[in-house]
Amino acid sequence: MDGSDYNNARFSMGGRVTFLDVGGFRSEWRTDVTVGSIYGLTSEYYHPLSECAKWFIAPRAFVNSHPFDLYKRTTRLAEYRLFQSGVGLDLGYAINRNSEVRLGYEVAYIRARLRIGHPLLFQPAGRTGGTSLQYTYDGLDAPVVPRSRRFFHGDLKIVDTLPGAKQTLPVAEI
Repeated sequence: MDGSDYNNARFSMGGRVTFLDVGGFRSEWRTDVTVGSIYGLTSEYYHPLSECAKWFIAPRAFVNSHPFDLYKRTTRLAEYRLFQSGVGLDLGYAINRNSEVRLGYEVAYIRARLRIGHPLLFQPAGRTGGTSLQYTYDGLDAPVVPRSRRFFHGDLKIVDTLPGAKQTLPVAEI
């Protein structure tokens, strides 16, 4: 739920379906569904390279749609809707039961559509792509409502293709 703009409150709900040991021991197929202000469907297949290996591959596919607003101070000037669909593949290493490192590439198609207001930005459409290096530590004590412990996710990405961009873009997220 997002009520930061009381004239435009947003609400979304999500769920996850997980199948274990599909295609091999320790494999996992996760599918996330989101409906509401944000719509999305993401599916990833986690597969260790062998039964005892810490190395794994993780192909994924996704499609999503979410609002993107432009403001001037407190006045909303325009509302865009961003649509994205794509695929990705990661090669990773499970350091221990709580942490992993991934190196991967993702390619997608993105399209922006003006819904309300004046076209302040060009409406990008086209291919996006990038290489990423991710580290995740998940030491939470419960998957739904954790009460203690720690979680960390860091992502370094080099975006090599983006509509309107003339050069590669480095992106860091923590």
